[in-house]
Amino acid sequence: LSAFIIVIMLVGMLFSFAIVANAEEPYLKVASATMTDGQYLVNGSVSPITELPENADSYAYYKDGILTLHNYSLNASGMTKLIEANGKLSLKILLEGENVLKGNSEETTAIWATYEVDIMGSGSLTISNVACGIDKSDENYKKPLYITDATLNISSTNEAINSNSTLNV
Repeated sequence: LSAFIIVIMLVGMLFSFAIVANAEEPYLKVASATMTDGQYLVNGSVSPITELPENADSYAYYKDGILTLHNYSLNASGMTKLIEANGKLSLKILLEGENVLKGNSEETTAIWATYEVDIMGSGSLTISNVACGIDKSDENYKKPLYITDATLNISSTNEAINSNSTLNV
């Protein structure tokens, strides 16, 4: 009996290890480009850079868990998620100036996240031509969506905001 219990415990440990080993690392994508800490994505570019060019006045910048959108404009071409935060990534989106996320189909989601999201700042964000403006509906984490002192204008065919957890405005 004790040998049977040991075998069951070992199988359980292997199964737990397999789940942890296959757990996806958190990531942030803007315009399908994976952003890491300290990177900029200049308007119209598809590759992040570490230094902002002097003449750049519209960009996305990711640092210390904050994605700053500074007069950033993204007109989707074949993307289903314009900004994507996956895994246990607490994301703050700081709006500076006038920002635009424009989809190109009824399958596009402007901002898609599985964990906590806080949209804030003195700027504005206009989202248009999308099926869903902000989708914070993952079943695994149920973390809140915060909209703090931000101006959002969302035009969507299905849902402006979809959150299966707390929405704090």
